[in-house]
Amino acid sequence: MTRHPLVRVVPMLFVFTFAACASPAGAPEQEPSTSAPATVSSTVTASPTSSPTPTPTAAPQTGRSITISAVGDVSLARGVVDEMEVNGAAYPFALVAPLIDGDIGFANLEGPLTERGAPWPKGYNFRTPPRFATSLMSGHIGVVTLANNHMLDFGVEGLTDTLAALDATGVRHVGAGANAMDAHAPAVVDADGLHVAFLGCVATPDEGGGFSIGAWEARPDAPGVAICSDDSITA
Repeated sequence: MTRHPLVRVVPMLFVFTFAACASPAGAPEQEPSTSAPATVSSTVTASPTSSPTPTPTAAPQTGRSITISAVGDVSLARGVVDEMEVNGAAYPFALVAPLIDGDIGFANLEGPLTERGAPWPKGYNFRTPPRFATSLMSGHIGVVTLANNHMLDFGVEGLTDTLAALDATGVRHVGAGANAMDAHAPAVVDADGLHVAFLGCVATPDEGGGFSIGAWEARPDAPGVAICSDDSITA
């Protein structure tokens, strides 16, 4: 893709909050759907950068735009793992990848990429072997949020493995990290000379089984997920 390093870019910020698979307080968490995620593509248009006109007849500079394809929850766990074992990592996105055709693909990765750790005491626990992180790239997903109520289903070990697998695959991530600063840090992605910043945070209510997302909140010296608050988003 052509870059334009000498053209002043318009920064854009996208904040994604998730209540992934969360149930209202007092109600059990529902079994996740196996249907394909909906895809929403949005086009962001940068304002044209003014520049001196060399001659009175020079054509005006045109604006540039990029397309961000955002999907909902992406779960690569359970039966999906069995299918990938047989049909390859690209299998989950084989039919929908052509729809995620923007400059940047974004999704909520609903579960850790790990084979380690003990299951957290809660209703449902998801995980996927780290080697299948490449599935995201096959679906044109270049950025994921990890801020959801499944990312620490297998504890800190699961989160640590997830971060490593995504980094090794080249998928950018937001919404969780080794500490609060990392969890709340943006991922800045370049697309056609434009800088696009992504943030991720989670605001799920307490679940019927007694699980509270607050138990996973990233601290200054402890890993976890980014919890949504006005201060954390505007900082």
